[in-house]
Amino acid sequence: MKKDKKNNSIYERGFTLIEIIVVIVILGILSATLVTKVFSNSEKVRVDMTKANIEQIKGYIVEFNLRYNKTPRSMQDLISCTDITGSGCVPIILNKKEILDSWGTEMRLEARGGRRYAIISLGADGEAGGEGIDADIVVEGP
Repeated sequence: MKKDKKNNSIYERGFTLIEIIVVIVILGILSATLVTKVFSNSEKVRVDMTKANIEQIKGYIVEFNLRYNKTPRSMQDLISCTDITGSGCVPIILNKKEILDSWGTEMRLEARGGRRYAIISLGADGEAGGEGIDADIVVEGP
């Protein structure tokens, strides 16, 4: 018996539409999973960078204490001349970007009496409270 090469060649030409759709669906699922993991890791990095920025601000507060023998009442005392520093001061923080958290929101400095203070970032949502990456980051000092 002779095989019919003409009929076999139709089935050997390439992928069927179903096979292509299955591959596209699998690639979509994989890419969605990857994007989710990358996004969640980048938010964790933002939290870690904000904590590092807060530690740097703590250093600026120590410098302020040494220079003026007082604790700043707000971030304004660190970035500009106020009644505590006097009119001819040189601000401790020269670049206002240094008091922004990783989401671009200005962090808050709250005096807590004496030399105690709290530096606060409102998290990813920029609002008080929240959970996960939206949670406030509060560091008290000294």
